[in-house]
Amino acid sequence: MVSPPHIDDPIAAEATALGLGTLSGMFNPTEAVPAWQVGVTAAMLFPASLLGPDFATVMHGPLPERPFVATGGINLAGVEGWLADGAPAVAVGSALIGDALDDEDHTAPWPPARRESARSRPIP
Repeated sequence: MVSPPHIDDPIAAEATALGLGTLSGMFNPTEAVPAWQVGVTAAMLFPASLLGPDFATVMHGPLPERPFVATGGINLAGVEGWLADGAPAVAVGSALIGDALDDEDHTAPWPPARRESARSRPIP
């Protein structure tokens, strides 16, 4: 999977040629439609925290077959709302690791990541 923060024709074309999926950043329908026209696998709604979970439902109105992955500023409490409103996946970064990188020992699993991975499910 290739994940540029924007819609990029050459990146999408190269990823497709290599058999890779492309998850490109977008913020609105005007950006979403061209993303699929260049072969993007799924659109990253970014920053999703500014949009809110119901944005996935709204986007599926005119674009029912298109996957929107929520990413950017989502905390662990917000994951279920995004999934319930139609996002097939949610990217959660800093909420999972918190200050874990401040410690010298990076070998132990981070408690929030361990707890949340137990709740995860496959993406259809």
